[in-house]
Amino acid sequence: MSKKNKGLIDFLYQASDLLEKWSLTIGGILFIVAVVNVVFSVFTRYFLNTSYIWTEELSRFTIVFFVMIVANATLKSGGHMKVEIGYKYFSDFWNKVFKWIRRIISVLVYVLMTYKGFVAAWGAWNKSTIGLGIPRAIPLLSVPIGMLLLLIQYLLMQITEEMSASNR
Repeated sequence: MSKKNKGLIDFLYQASDLLEKWSLTIGGILFIVAVVNVVFSVFTRYFLNTSYIWTEELSRFTIVFFVMIVANATLKSGGHMKVEIGYKYFSDFWNKVFKWIRRIISVLVYVLMTYKGFVAAWGAWNKSTIGLGIPRAIPLLSVPIGMLLLLIQYLLMQITEEMSASNR
């Protein structure tokens, strides 16, 4: 492996690791906000005999953002489901073909979901949520942001995998 390729592979691995760490950090903060919010909601409902409509919205939005943001870290750690049962029944050639088909479909889905998510969010800036009174675009942005992070992480993983394999 050339020194230049090793340097690029190391850089891409570091970028992937950094994306994973930042996603987990932001996801951890969102998770803590959701838990504190639920505890507050339960406390006010059962001990103060009052309920705030914004607590339900905040819980829903933080959990959705949490899931979408940490999805790329799950992808990196291998936690996403993939079907590998057919690999042992096909030749190396066909497994490579299927791998490239899977890659193309994955990238297309991530790009399409990112685009469609931004389009949906863009059209919701002038509408507000009932409880928090924030633009509906803010919670809708969870999908394109999450898909964009997934796309970046997926591309980093696939590029480093191919570069590492070709340099062996």
